[in-house]
Amino acid sequence: MSLVYLSAVYFKIDEGGWTNGSALSCVWRMDDIARFNVPAAIANSLALSTLAAFLTLAIEQMLGVMIWVRLARPLVLALGVALHLSIDLTLRIGFFSMAIIFVRGLCITGGWNADRDKVSKLRFLSRTITNRG
Repeated sequence: MSLVYLSAVYFKIDEGGWTNGSALSCVWRMDDIARFNVPAAIANSLALSTLAAFLTLAIEQMLGVMIWVRLARPLVLALGVALHLSIDLTLRIGFFSMAIIFVRGLCITGGWNADRDKVSKLRFLSRTITNRG
């Protein structure tokens, strides 16, 4: 998943529409794919669409890199869920956002289970060692 987000950031920066804010502004004004319309004051504001584009790039970059930092993980995941929920609320693009959130949830669950297994093994070893003495 990290590579997906990092490649998304790379190609969005390379395209140019994301760094000048026009990518989001254009998409927000397309009525045929809108689930809920973004208010015109936001969709037509180059400053706000540029800010939203840079926030999107920053969150995607964090999902690619900072997800591996244990202390940052809860915040990064919350930002990722917020990003994908906002995509789902504003655009009708199928199940993309919900699928990404679901896959992220599977990754988290696997990580927590792995940590729980490590703790269980350590407890078993410590009990075994202390019972021998």
